[in-house]
Amino acid sequence: MNIHPIQHSMAPRLRRTPSGMSRANLPPELREFIESEAIEIFTIMVNGEATFQASLAAVYLSGVDAGIYGANEHHQTQTEGQNQ
Repeated sequence: MNIHPIQHSMAPRLRRTPSGMSRANLPPELREFIESEAIEIFTIMVNGEATFQASLAAVYLSGVDAGIYGANEHHQTQTEGQNQ
């Protein structure tokens, strides 16, 4: 199986932000960490004989959970800064 790069004519369509979503520019180290976490979760699910759909859902939900936790931590830090 040969893997071919994306054709240049397709690239502009893939760079658009999906409707209702925003884009975040992450430092390379953080992006690599997030990717490794997602791959680890997906691998654990697949090795546990979960379906492809359940494996993707686990990756998505772990990201949502991490986002909620991060937002709560940010809010607490902002609140503590205002109280001092």
